[in-house]
Amino acid sequence: MIAQIKFNKIKLIINNLWMQRLFIIFIILLTFWHGLWGGVPRGDQPVYLHQISQLHDLGNILINAPSWNRNHALISEIILFRPVLYILMGSFYYFFGYNFILWQCASLFLHIMVVLGLHLLIANGSLRFTPYVFLLPIFFGVSLLGSELVLWHHAAGYILFSVFVVFSVYFLRLFFQTKNTNYGWFSLLLGILAEFTYELGVVINLLISLVFFYNYIFASAIEKMQIGKSTLSTIKWGLLFFLSALLYPLLSSLDLWLRGLNAPIGSQISLPHPFLATFYYTFIQLGFWIGGWIFPTTYDIRAIYRASFEGFKTISLPIILNFIVVLAILLFDLSRVRSAKLSFNNKAIVILPMVFLLVYSSVAAYGRTLPKGIEYLYLSIYYGYIAYLSIIVGIALFFLNSSNNVISDRNKIETNIIGIKKYKNYFSQYGLFTLIGIIALIGFNAYGVFTLAKSYRYNFAPSRQKVIDSITNWIDGKGKLSSAYFNISSNCKGNDLLPWFQEENGRLIRKNSGWQPPINLADALWPEKSFKLNKSMLAGKDIFITEIICEE
Repeated sequence: MIAQIKFNKIKLIINNLWMQRLFIIFIILLTFWHGLWGGVPRGDQPVYLHQISQLHDLGNILINAPSWNRNHALISEIILFRPVLYILMGSFYYFFGYNFILWQCASLFLHIMVVLGLHLLIANGSLRFTPYVFLLPIFFGVSLLGSELVLWHHAAGYILFSVFVVFSVYFLRLFFQTKNTNYGWFSLLLGILAEFTYELGVVINLLISLVFFYNYIFASAIEKMQIGKSTLSTIKWGLLFFLSALLYPLLSSLDLWLRGLNAPIGSQISLPHPFLATFYYTFIQLGFWIGGWIFPTTYDIRAIYRASFEGFKTISLPIILNFIVVLAILLFDLSRVRSAKLSFNNKAIVILPMVFLLVYSSVAAYGRTLPKGIEYLYLSIYYGYIAYLSIIVGIALFFLNSSNNVISDRNKIETNIIGIKKYKNYFSQYGLFTLIGIIALIGFNAYGVFTLAKSYRYNFAPSRQKVIDSITNWIDGKGKLSSAYFNISSNCKGNDLLPWFQEENGRLIRKNSGWQPPINLADALWPEKSFKLNKSMLAGKDIFITEIICEE
């Protein structure tokens, strides 16, 4: 009897939502821990750091940030408009400077917000009293391919987009559940912020508007009478989300016109059948992303300027175990997973994430992978992050309750006998092998992320960190003089050549800079102090030149 009481207390602790959130945060921190020290500038981040280093106060940063992807982007990307993303990056620079541990902490914090948002969404459904309520968010949170978006803090704007999307869907769920219009407004606001962070937020708002229109068209006469009595009817909410989707192209076009810029019209892809190729690449991408999620042991991911896929690993014990786990799930349990009954308002919502996933992959294929070749997909593995988010949101919406039978006072779950019975029966309802399989896949993915983050910390970051530390120490000392400039010693191994500043197909990413390639990391980050970049201007002048030797 005493043992049974203790066991029941343990179950109640596990079933507590706040304890689950603490557990989720602990797993995420443990998995990404080494990445906090591996966040030195890499990929094309030095380009953006150089751009924003021209601005010296927060006001200028916030005002000019929305123009970065218009005045400095490649001509093929000038159509993009991401003001919120660049305001986020500008704020990181203003508050954190070159302290990239803080950059990485902020990126990880945003990632945790996304994972907790998924937990909130899933906890509103019939998975509430099963382990999946916290296992599914963790499965997303430690995904190997998606981890690059978190480890490369330069891409944190995409994580912010994901925060907006998850909580927009969550408040939309609450709006359908409670008919409280405040939740509808929160969802709408977050949806607008999402599209001005990453343009595919337009698709989210369009899909939500279609859900409202669907609900109105197929509602019964009695339901339509009830709808008409609400503060804003279903059809009006649909129009609001539809108009919010139109807001992006309207303001983006206006911004282009005010700047006197012309966006490129038509495809830049020199292929005979780009749409057929896009269709092919779309499903190649989806297969690559999902394959990396459920078979992470087979993917050889290397920590370089961007984490990239180097090929498939040879057969080993972890790979064999990985295949056995996935096969067990497919054979024993997928057929047993049954949906809870869905309420009328939730029927149309279920397909929203899957439609978005297809659109997302299609846009990435047409705009990114197709013109640059399939190798670009293997380099830019961070695109898997939003794909995985779409899948988990889809699962969460699939298991929404038919009525508001999730208890309102979550601090009193021990009194909910129905909930405890559901918890006891989760093995038979959802399958023991599925539960064990998800835990195993979490372990495979988490180990891959942990190893990748560790590689960044101990293999990639140290040499670059020496360059950054050496120059910042010099600037804090003699480098503060207006006539002081530096040269970098050849012993500084982390002062790598930056291909993003070189001439490529007649274009310079850093337009109107007047620089002559090659350009290295230190020169790009501190151009105003680089003698190499300023020597023609400084000829014959009385200046102080310091050769910086990176400390061993």
